[in-house]
Amino acid sequence: MRRAGSSFRPGGHPVPAWPGAVLPRLLAWLFCVYASLAVLLLAPLVPPFENPDEFNHTHRAEQIASGQWLARRYAGASTSGGLVALDVNRTDDVIGIIRFHADRKVTRAMLDQANSIGWHPPTNITFFNTSIYPPFFYIPSAIGIAAGKALHMSVARSLILARMLNGLCCIILAATAIAASGPLAALLFSVLCLPMSLSLFAALSQDGLMLAASTMTMAMAWQVRHSDKRLPRRLPVVMLGLCLALVAMARPAYLPFTVLPLLLPELPLRHRLSACAVIVASVLAWMELTAHYTLINGAAYRGVDPQAQFWFLIEHPQRWGAIARGTFERQGATGYSFFREFVGVLGWSDVVLPTPFYAVAGSVLACSLLLTMAADRPLLTARGQGVMFLAAITAVALMFLLVYLTWTSLRAPFVDGVQGRYFLPIALFLPAFLPVLREGRYLHLVGRCLLPPVMAFPVISVAAAVYGVVHRYYL
Repeated sequence: MRRAGSSFRPGGHPVPAWPGAVLPRLLAWLFCVYASLAVLLLAPLVPPFENPDEFNHTHRAEQIASGQWLARRYAGASTSGGLVALDVNRTDDVIGIIRFHADRKVTRAMLDQANSIGWHPPTNITFFNTSIYPPFFYIPSAIGIAAGKALHMSVARSLILARMLNGLCCIILAATAIAASGPLAALLFSVLCLPMSLSLFAALSQDGLMLAASTMTMAMAWQVRHSDKRLPRRLPVVMLGLCLALVAMARPAYLPFTVLPLLLPELPLRHRLSACAVIVASVLAWMELTAHYTLINGAAYRGVDPQAQFWFLIEHPQRWGAIARGTFERQGATGYSFFREFVGVLGWSDVVLPTPFYAVAGSVLACSLLLTMAADRPLLTARGQGVMFLAAITAVALMFLLVYLTWTSLRAPFVDGVQGRYFLPIALFLPAFLPVLREGRYLHLVGRCLLPPVMAFPVISVAAAVYGVVHRYYL
């Protein structure tokens, strides 16, 4: 008789099940605790608009709160934005003087002045770099801004409320996904508990919900393939397709991951094809709307010309290698490595965490990778893993290409603008192409050794994030 909680090798000897298979719900509850603590601390501690591009994200959320789901092009088609309050800019003028100046700190006088600025009637304002984003991931923040206005709160306090509502939605969605992700839970948990991820949950932007939606995509793929419950697969399939579509609409570089539904043989072929078609059609439809109503080339003021840049690449293929080398020699747009930015360079990329922490984070990520590889069942077949690996490589290449075309100066010898946080959703898709070490004899022991540091890591992560923020802005 087969013992519950065990699997079998081809020879018939039982192998203890991967210990993480019984822990997704525990990890989900732990994530709720850690992430809630991070949001409650970081949302009020980070000064107004000191998360990346947060004042432009705030304009987009405020625009959505007023019912304007599409931005518009104006001023002779040279820029785009919408009808929003100038008070966000006025608040940023008070606090923003510390930005990019590590020696400047936030004072009580600054905070008092910022908290005295309320909401006034809207005016036309440009926020070209966020005007192209779809509205869906901004809805919690928009509700927070609308509530702040209704309660006659200042812009700064409305921002804190919007951050917390955004964080709450991120935590609920991500925790639900972790609980449903089986042996993928450890890796998803570790990536979401990085300081960079936690800070994005506690920020007003689309990035936090993009991470949560990517996590839900992986969980629903696992449910479709390996759920032991005899329930209709309709809900997991719908959720998988919806989350993939929203993520790709928010950042088209992730569109290659649309192949995932095709790799789920449990679904009829027509359903797989329909899911992919709907996702691609949604992304293309949003891109068409964006091209019609807003200005795609938001970096024109920097001398960026996407069309000329495209033809430069086509006519000079011999320069591709030099551009790639220059990009990886330069690394992130902030002067730090992609890995450091991925783990956590917070604020406007000027909140650097203690150096030893990055090594600790790397070790914990390695542990979570091994735990995922020690699962008794893979997410996809070997062929599916190969396809998803190619999709990930294509997504990375497309991300660099799009940034080179739309944000990098003409004929630059490197890609300027890619940041480490852009790799977080890609890391959440790692379980789709990781090999599984099903034949190992000591998987149970390995799991017992690796799980404790993974489960304890968020304590250090939250502490490092709070320390970095307090030290940068207040001490």
